[in-house]
Amino acid sequence: MKYRKTVFIGIIDSSEGDSTYSLLKEILSLCNYYTLYENSPKTISIFCGDKSIPIIVNIRPENIRAVEELGIDFDILLLTFPYIESYGEDVLKRIVSKTQYFIVNSDGDKWNKLLDDNIKSIIITYGFNSKATITPSSFNSQDLLEMNICFQREIKTIEEEVIEPFELTIKMDMVKIDIYSAIAVITCCLILGMDIVTTEFSKSSRENKLLKKS
Repeated sequence: MKYRKTVFIGIIDSSEGDSTYSLLKEILSLCNYYTLYENSPKTISIFCGDKSIPIIVNIRPENIRAVEELGIDFDILLLTFPYIESYGEDVLKRIVSKTQYFIVNSDGDKWNKLLDDNIKSIIITYGFNSKATITPSSFNSQDLLEMNICFQREIKTIEEEVIEPFELTIKMDMVKIDIYSAIAVITCCLILGMDIVTTEFSKSSRENKLLKKS
């Protein structure tokens, strides 16, 4: 039997319609991951790919304490916004402290309150600020968002492979996808070891494209 690594992914989202959760599922499907399970509230999805079994937990404010009580140590945790009051700083801090990769929107002054002095997580920041590890450039948005995502420093995948600094081109429907969600999800996919070189998401899901390295 082929070995596949189980990867727990948590999403803490502020966008309407759970767009971060939906976008991650969409990109996994485009990369030939297939759905093993999704619960009816659409808060948990399990996928299976060639190398890994991602288990995605969409963490809403009303269920964050239940998630903590389950004792899940997330391999990857996505935080798409800097406003943490509705979730509870102490609960979030405890969840973050047990996370391997913390992908966090750093365009705010509160996210670093979630970091313990002795935190061992790999922190990957993104946003428009100059200190972020991942920043958007060549930004243009009307009905369609077009931008380059710049990875300023190298990062390691969950399999310890090194990703050198590079730029990734994306085109996305602004009505459908929040810019912070897009950056967080693409970063998550790269950490999973997916060879993304460009993405395009239009209003019709049938037109969605994701190009991978040959």
